Amino acid sequence: MMRSLKTIVGIIAYDEDNATFIVYCSCFLSLFLQYFDMLYMAYFYKIEKGKYALKILYYVGSSEKDLKKLPEDIIDAFVYGLSIAQKGGKSPKGKVLQGFGGADVIELIDRDADGTYRAVYTVRMPEAIFVLHVFQKKSKHGIATPKQDIDLIKSRLKRAQEIYKERFK
Repeated sequence: MMRSLKTIVGIIAYDEDNATFIVYCSCFLSLFLQYFDMLYMAYFYKIEKGKYALKILYYVGSSEKDLKKLPEDIIDAFVYGLSIAQKGGKSPKGKVLQGFGGADVIELIDRDADGTYRAVYTVRMPEAIFVLHVFQKKSKHGIATPKQDIDLIKSRLKRAQEIYKERFK
């Protein structure tokens, strides 16, 4: 039997047989909220025939692995920015990456004592956010994104469009 449980982040459906799991996780609220947020994004935002209130997040190439290698504060900032994008918004740390023919390739930028970090994603496809590239900017010359990174972003954008056609069309 399915029931609903209101929490501070929304509604989650659960089976009464798993109620002990919910109670157990509530003791570790932080862990539970992280787990719940993933479940919420993955399952509870599909509202009708292929339409989602929250866009699905895909990592292209090594972008997820690269994100996990960054400092924790930078990861938190980028994940927060991506969650805003999933809900249809724009992060204050985001700006349009020039040279992609529109405002649908976004670059999140954050800094710490060790340098500047960037995460590039696209909102070009209506049902999904594709994270194209995550990296630490190494160049000391200006703020421009290095050409090798731009080339990688372009190739991953093409791959993201192929993935989108396979999964959503």
